[in-house]
Amino acid sequence: MNKELTAMIRDQAYRLWMEEGQPGGQDFAHWLRAEALVLSALSREEEKNQVTPAPTKQAVAKKKVATKKSAVKKKSAVKKKSAAKKKVVAKKSVTPKRSVVKKKAPAKKSRTVKKKSL
Repeated sequence: MNKELTAMIRDQAYRLWMEEGQPGGQDFAHWLRAEALVLSALSREEEKNQVTPAPTKQAVAKKKVATKKSAVKKKSAVKKKSAAKKKVVAKKSVTPKRSVVKKKAPAKKSRTVKKKSL
């Protein structure tokens, strides 16, 4: 390892140690975690900076075909969704609303008691 990489790992290990509340006896674990973090960050940077080769004519043609197919699929999906919405709207507008008619309860018969004459 070069000096710059070692310094980066040391700084990261120190930050990890501070974040965990400065526990004792964890120096090697902090170093390994810091090393993994620093190396993964560096590899991500390298991937970003790498020059990708220009695509071949075949790759460009395949991409165009795939793009056209996906566009056709999207259009058909949109049409299906709009057709389904129209059906739902049509069903809702055709269905008549039922009015609730309350039935009146029959009138109670009044009971009159006839007095018997003696």
